[in-house]
Amino acid sequence: MINTSTKKEPIGKTKRFTKQRQAILETLKTTYTHPDANWIYKKVSKKVPNISLGTVYRNLNILTEENIIRELSLQPNVTRYDANTHQHHHIMCYNCHKIEDVVASTECEVQEKLKNNVEKEYNYTNISCEIVFTGLCSDCQNAKN
Repeated sequence: MINTSTKKEPIGKTKRFTKQRQAILETLKTTYTHPDANWIYKKVSKKVPNISLGTVYRNLNILTEENIIRELSLQPNVTRYDANTHQHHHIMCYNCHKIEDVVASTECEVQEKLKNNVEKEYNYTNISCEIVFTGLCSDCQNAKN
């Protein structure tokens, strides 16, 4: 399940914006790998040596709740994080589980039709749609050859 909320609040409006939280956010903003909490912890602990994994998890939850980052749950029991909160699609390798952004200049016609059909059939409004493609990435293709 992907957190698709687009509501934005000013940073730190509901929670104090700590040094640890800032380091976590900066780390996420400098990567496009959609890391998990352990990866983030390893990177942030180089800048903030006394940070704990529990602190990383708590701050990721706060940043997600405040819609500053997005939580991606594309695999069972694995949560990844994305600093890009704009609506966009992803592609995930079914072998190594790498996740990448799918960049499209405009929403595709099929997506718009699907959204319109779902809105009408289920009587919802203001829905968003995110597509997750799966396939075999080039690294995994090369490893198999």
